[in-house]
Amino acid sequence: MRLLFAALISLLVCSCATVVRTMPPKDLTAAHQLTVFTDGFHSGIVLNKASMPEALDPQTGDEPATWPQQTLHFGEVKWTSGADNSMWHAIGLAIVPGEGVVQSDHTRKGLVDVPGLDFGKMKMWNFPVNQAGIDSLIFDLKTIWMSGIVMPRELGTPSTLYPSPLRWSLYHNCHDFTIDMLRSAGLDLHTRWLYLAGGLTNDLDEAQREMAKAGITVIGK
Repeated sequence: MRLLFAALISLLVCSCATVVRTMPPKDLTAAHQLTVFTDGFHSGIVLNKASMPEALDPQTGDEPATWPQQTLHFGEVKWTSGADNSMWHAIGLAIVPGEGVVQSDHTRKGLVDVPGLDFGKMKMWNFPVNQAGIDSLIFDLKTIWMSGIVMPRELGTPSTLYPSPLRWSLYHNCHDFTIDMLRSAGLDLHTRWLYLAGGLTNDLDEAQREMAKAGITVIGK
């Protein structure tokens, strides 16, 4: 029994020894940059619009549409839209999952136009990505995370909301979306049973150290 217990502990330690489950291939050619952000509570990704094969926002012709970057992040529809930011709604979401929504924001460099972020606690990670990685990310975003029905933004405002077929819960939150987008792009990280901002920060810091040690500079497929 002691030997079995020791073997199980060894297996658990080995399985958690690295955060990168499968390292990307070496010598990939960078075509784009994927930026991950967290403000100590929320997280998401940033892409240059030139990285996107087609616009995610059907609204054109105003100033935000000319800004060079676009964010993508996941939340619960009432909280994200501002329809209900009450304490009771937050408590309810801890028990019953809510309807998911993907928020996309036009922004200038540095996320300055994204509403609701705590810039005093902002941390970012940059990952060069090859073309196959970006294509995979966009495909999974549109086929898994978005339902295709858009809630159009008002002219002059930066944010567009896309209903998601996936529900938001404590165990399937914005950080799970962020990790899934990274995995789609070619950085295959181990999954935590509950992702919070601190765990995301630790894992991304460690992933960059592991990539540097392995001589990997570009993620992708």
